[in-house]
Amino acid sequence: MTVLQRVVQVRVGPPGGEGQRFGNDTDGSFGHRIQFATKAGDTGKPAECDLSIYNLSPRSRKLLMDPTNLVSVKAGHASRGARQIFQGSPTVDTLKTVKSGGDWLTKVTLRDGGSGYDNGVLNISFRGKTTARQVLNAILDATGWGEGTVDLGDFQWQRRFVFSGQARVAMDLITSAPAGNRRWFVRDNNVYILKRGAVTAEEAPIFSAESGTLIGSPEPVEGGGVRFKGILDASLRVGRAVKLESKYTTGFFTAVDVAFKGSNYGGDYSVTVKGIPRAS
Repeated sequence: MTVLQRVVQVRVGPPGGEGQRFGNDTDGSFGHRIQFATKAGDTGKPAECDLSIYNLSPRSRKLLMDPTNLVSVKAGHASRGARQIFQGSPTVDTLKTVKSGGDWLTKVTLRDGGSGYDNGVLNISFRGKTTARQVLNAILDATGWGEGTVDLGDFQWQRRFVFSGQARVAMDLITSAPAGNRRWFVRDNNVYILKRGAVTAEEAPIFSAESGTLIGSPEPVEGGGVRFKGILDASLRVGRAVKLESKYTTGFFTAVDVAFKGSNYGGDYSVTVKGIPRAS
């Protein structure tokens, strides 16, 4: 696969607005040089993306100085199109522009749902029986997060529920025992709550040595899971099922850590995944 077939696009602007786009056209022709490295997991902490864009104008750099702006990163190939691999807001204190050879390189770290994670505060009091759903609704109001796939079970507090503090701590309360061994994470500013090993309803991408989508050999991890590297497939996200086909490891896994890395001007262009056995 040649470099010209890669597509990396970044769009920056106010939520709901068209914003400004940087990067390749969909046919793979060159635009701004862009590098990215993401890391996301089902730990409840905001996913991050280290983004680098070459030779931005001062006006364009200013867009990345506004923490209320939304940044979308898409990646893929000209033959199959580009899909979103990350969405988040710029962390202003990470923004810097440095000289790189004959170019100017702007670097910034994006965080997915970071504002709600840092600033969401709850002061709630429910009388009598209180369901996890009631608490979650209050959390969504406090953080501005949306809702993805959510499995709360039927847990409820039998007496009044009172909470005052950070919304993310309340998320830990409703997903920990006795709610039933659930994990939560934010993906594209939407909250997901799943039982350990459970997956979203999205179709599982396949990584195999035979198709050439698997890079190297999968490595076992503690607890029966696996870690592997494959060619960049933008459809793979945390919480999604993935099918692995290799000489020694074959089966379906739940993606609990997903890291994309790449550039539209050459070098690495891959996804690294930690998977645990998918719940039956």
